[in-house]
Amino acid sequence: MSILGTDSIERTQVKKLALSGFDGPAMASLELFLSKENGLRVVGADQADLFIVNGDQGVDPDELKATYTEKYSKPGILISVRDLSWPGFVLLKKPYSSDELLDAIRTQSVSGSGSADAHLRAETRVAAIMGIEEPAGTSRNEAYDSYMSRAGAGQEAIDSLNSEKSLKAQQKLLLREKLRRGKEAAKRAAEHASRRHQELSASAVAEKSEVKRVQSERLVASDAEDEVRELLRQAEAAQKEAKAKAIKEAQQAKSRVDDARKELERLEEQKREAARLEAARKEAERKEAERKEAARIAAEEKAAAKRAAEKKALAERRLAEKKALERKAAEQRVIEKKAAAHREAVKKAKIEAEAKAVAEKLAAEKRVADKKAAEKLAKAKAKAADEARKAKELLAKQQAPLVEKGAFKLIPDAAEVVSRKKTAAQPAIKSVKKSTAIINDDEMVYRCCGNLADVDVTRPDERRRIYFNTDGALLYWLPLAVKKAKLSNTPVEIAGLPRCFVYLPEADRFFGDFGEDLLLQYALSRFGFGELDLKERLDLAVSKPESTGDKKTLEDRDAMIWKIALWTARGRLNQRMDPEKVYKLKERPDFSRMIEIPHAPEITELWFDHRLSALDIVRILNVPQRYVFAYMSAADALGWLQE
Repeated sequence: MSILGTDSIERTQVKKLALSGFDGPAMASLELFLSKENGLRVVGADQADLFIVNGDQGVDPDELKATYTEKYSKPGILISVRDLSWPGFVLLKKPYSSDELLDAIRTQSVSGSGSADAHLRAETRVAAIMGIEEPAGTSRNEAYDSYMSRAGAGQEAIDSLNSEKSLKAQQKLLLREKLRRGKEAAKRAAEHASRRHQELSASAVAEKSEVKRVQSERLVASDAEDEVRELLRQAEAAQKEAKAKAIKEAQQAKSRVDDARKELERLEEQKREAARLEAARKEAERKEAERKEAARIAAEEKAAAKRAAEKKALAERRLAEKKALERKAAEQRVIEKKAAAHREAVKKAKIEAEAKAVAEKLAAEKRVADKKAAEKLAKAKAKAADEARKAKELLAKQQAPLVEKGAFKLIPDAAEVVSRKKTAAQPAIKSVKKSTAIINDDEMVYRCCGNLADVDVTRPDERRRIYFNTDGALLYWLPLAVKKAKLSNTPVEIAGLPRCFVYLPEADRFFGDFGEDLLLQYALSRFGFGELDLKERLDLAVSKPESTGDKKTLEDRDAMIWKIALWTARGRLNQRMDPEKVYKLKERPDFSRMIEIPHAPEITELWFDHRLSALDIVRILNVPQRYVFAYMSAADALGWLQE
């Protein structure tokens, strides 16, 4: 008969067991034993219904417990020599018999686990298998309450049987311990008596008192043996009584299980009937739900059509409103554009009027200056003629006696005499060559402003033509040399040029050991990476630079940067500048020291008093773009433009 033949819960299923923690002969013997039992099958851990775990694996019990608790959530049987307690496991202490192992498996098969929570889960699982459900609105139905009462009675009987078995096992252990102690006492007494007997036999002379003592010890040993035999008899009687009682209780438990099986069969029949009624009810509900769903779909389609019509009407209305707003916005933009054009025209007219006034003012000042210069020149000529006349008269008076005596051979011309007199009277003036002057010839205009025609800056392909890049140009190094020299207060040379070119911070001048022609070549050249560098010239801090050639250049800082910028730009703009961005001039150029390009005074007056762009200046003065762009690049190189 299968050990699960009395299982009222899963009697039609094979109980799957998993062995864990066993190895060698123990594992083999357990697998052989369990495979011979009907209704039991050894499987893997993931397929098992129950676990049989060896609790003595040489691992800390708490760690082993935590591992199995976290990894598995199934009931089982824990085999160990120690008193361990795992949730959901029944403890089976070593040594154990095959009957005790089967009883433990039977207990777990019925209860599901060794804890109250596991027992409750088992009952819930049984109820689910049988189809017993709690009706909505109530806590239990009648069939479920009946089953729970019978299952509780069966569980109480099983718990009582388990507790009695445990008590009998403890009594058996006590009897065995008493028997072991009695045997040991008898053995010790026999050994002691034997030793004494040997001593008495070896001794030829023995006293009677010693013989009596030996006899008394033998009597004691005999009494101990009688006590041991009595204990053995009591143990055997207790074992027979416990076995008979266990058989009786097992028969009673079987009877209760049979009653529970019959009750379960009745409940299953009720379940099938309830399932049939429930299926009929669900079919009726399904048909009703289908009818309602069809009605709902029809209503939703009707509502969707209505919403689509409303949405279409709303879209058409919004489209009409949008077109109206666009027309209104277009009209507003036209009005604003006209107003902006009017404001721009007024502004342009005002600026042109101011430019015309400035031009007229400059022309008047120039006429006044020309008139004053003419008057001054006329006065100088009259004064010179008067002085020549007086000198001639004085010379005639001085030479009159000589002429009369015939001693004067050659009378010089009066103009020559006056010239010699002036030369002798006036001190020698050092000839100084001005580095810059007002440009009038076409060659110098070409050098500073180029010949680039006006372009449409709104077109990218033409706009690119008005820009230049200072990378590799001499213009790039001039401000750096000035900055470094002023920080160190030491002359700084732009090293890498064929001739010496140095900035002197104390004099605020640039000195070059070359002439204007070579300087122009330097300004137009492009130097490679690393060709030029800045070098401090401490030797020039205590002595003035001397020219090694026949030409030299010594010019103020701003005049030199202005000139190099004009020659480098040639009527174009630095690539980081915007011709449409408004600027204002911070300082006025001194054209007595700096190159004056065409229309430079007019550009200065406009840009110093107003915030304008380069294209605004071109439109106001009606001049070529290259003149304004050249002026703008030179002023930017000196840092004279502010946004």
